[in-house]
Amino acid sequence: MIRASVAAAIAFAVAVPAATLGAAPASVEDRARDFLVLRLKEALVLTDGETAEVRELIHHSEDRRRELRAARAKIEEEIRRKLGTGTPGKGDAAELDRLVGEANRLDEELALLPEKNNRDLQRMLTPEQRAKLILFRPRMQEEVRRAIRQRLEARGAGTPPN
Repeated sequence: MIRASVAAAIAFAVAVPAATLGAAPASVEDRARDFLVLRLKEALVLTDGETAEVRELIHHSEDRRRELRAARAKIEEEIRRKLGTGTPGKGDAAELDRLVGEANRLDEELALLPEKNNRDLQRMLTPEQRAKLILFRPRMQEEVRRAIRQRLEARGAGTPPN
């Protein structure tokens, strides 16, 4: 029954464009975020208030991820500019070291963001909900991988490596 309601909600979200509801069209990221919140609500039996908190947590996380990616792109631009000037001098070498260190720091923060979100989410939950999350998370990760694989195959891009 729960799977049927999830399937119905997803079908509705995909079939009815947001524009027909008087809102701006939702991005793929927005739909994915809403799907995740819906799945968490069902799996963890969240109240409406808890669901709103989870939605806010995920929203802030996505904002942070975008900020980190933008900062990383800026660092890459600076590195390309430094390397494009020919043989780096001593001052350039120090600057390149600084830029590489900053890129590494951003990469690490991006990589750790999902775990930070998981910890933050668990702080909001009851012990029973945390236990359900531990069991749910691997299933959800597999669902996401499967959805990505299906999308890539539908586009003709092939199957990503496991």
